[in-house]
Amino acid sequence: MALVVRLSVACTAVAAVAWTARHWRPLEPWSAPIIASALLALPLALGQASWRHRLPRFHPRRLLPGIADGAVAALLLIPPFFAALSWIGGLEPARVALAYLARALPQQLLLVALPEEFFFRGYVQRMLGALPLPRLRILSARCGPEILIAAAVFALTHMAAGLGWASLLTFFPGLVFGWLYARRQSLVGPAFFHTACNLSMLAWPGVLS
Repeated sequence: MALVVRLSVACTAVAAVAWTARHWRPLEPWSAPIIASALLALPLALGQASWRHRLPRFHPRRLLPGIADGAVAALLLIPPFFAALSWIGGLEPARVALAYLARALPQQLLLVALPEEFFFRGYVQRMLGALPLPRLRILSARCGPEILIAAAVFALTHMAAGLGWASLLTFFPGLVFGWLYARRQSLVGPAFFHTACNLSMLAWPGVLS
């Protein structure tokens, strides 16, 4: 019960900070670093994370396999998804220059993907994963209800932050983020794939409209 209370408080606080930063005009220009700070600081404030778990260890033995996992997930899932949207929904990509995506990459990685993955996978999913729950091995990853719960919390927090009902669709990539985290207990894979998803959304701005 104490764990549920801590997680509920943390997720509610993140949603409140995100909504305020996005909708209060004086804070709006700084919304990304404010939200990222909340995602990193709240688990620490609740005493359930340490600084050494905040970001992945940049050692080749952990970094390179994680990048490979994220890259494979991106190549296998993102092109078919947008191809289906183009075929079924008639959505076409915007003419976005590669230079624009390159400029957006640092913000998407450092201020969006890594903080969100730290909170939702490195905190919510990791804490729930410590509970004695039934698990299945799916493609070399031990998967349990914590992946479903973290993905649901991820989507609900996006909606509560004021991103609209369509943001509930983030539940589905959240499942992949959760599987990537469970596969290596590392944030590298999910953060890489998360960044790739966000950059692809910049090229298809009509997806969530």
